Amino acid sequence: MCINAMIVAFFTSLISLSGVAIADIEFDGVTRFVLNAKDKQKSITVVNTGNETVLAQITLDQGNGEQNLHDLSMALSRHLLKLVAGDRQSVEIFYQGTGLPQDRESYFLLSVTDIPQIPEPANLLQVALRHRLKFFFRPLLSMRVEDAFTKLYWTQLSRSENAGLKAHNDSPYYLTLTDISLYGQQGQICGGKVAHFMVAPFSTLDVNVITCVEPVSKITGVLVTDDGSKILKTMYVTKPQSSQGAEQ
Repeated sequence: MCINAMIVAFFTSLISLSGVAIADIEFDGVTRFVLNAKDKQKSITVVNTGNETVLAQITLDQGNGEQNLHDLSMALSRHLLKLVAGDRQSVEIFYQGTGLPQDRESYFLLSVTDIPQIPEPANLLQVALRHRLKFFFRPLLSMRVEDAFTKLYWTQLSRSENAGLKAHNDSPYYLTLTDISLYGQQGQICGGKVAHFMVAPFSTLDVNVITCVEPVSKITGVLVTDDGSKILKTMYVTKPQSSQGAEQ
């Protein structure tokens, strides 16, 4: 038996014989965090909703997934929390004043790993869960975040019938779109839904639409706001030679 197979068999036997201990960590219902430059710091509340004491390890990574804490312009007040059952504690995240663009948002990943204490009996399998939440630093910007949603438009990558799409974000904000539906020339739904994507400030993103075998004329999707609420948007796709798309 190979080593990987032995490991799988070992953990499978532990689960079947003894069960699993899993910690329960929540964030007061918040799924994303925004640190505005004028506020200097952002408080993150971590809640243990389980029945056991847990340790929560907290890190802040760059949005590309690279952990480079020494080069980050952000600082954490604490990296490790011990939370008894029902406990809630806060961690402060500070902007240190330099190193981030001032004409657009910056994107980070807040990682919180919750680790149950050594269980009783000792042969109970522990499972450490990592929560990854979006964290944005927002400098003082001339455009309101509400107006950024009007700066998202779409073009067809080429004039071929099943060409992909390009999302254009002409705003200084990261724009997140979920539950995306594509519509053909006759207004019918075309292909399956696209679950989720995020377009960086002043950038474009190519979107594969191979499930739709005809030109896409319209897109509907849900834009996610700062507080996690959702706004249904309808956007129209323009031909490659056009630089803008209409939106309603």
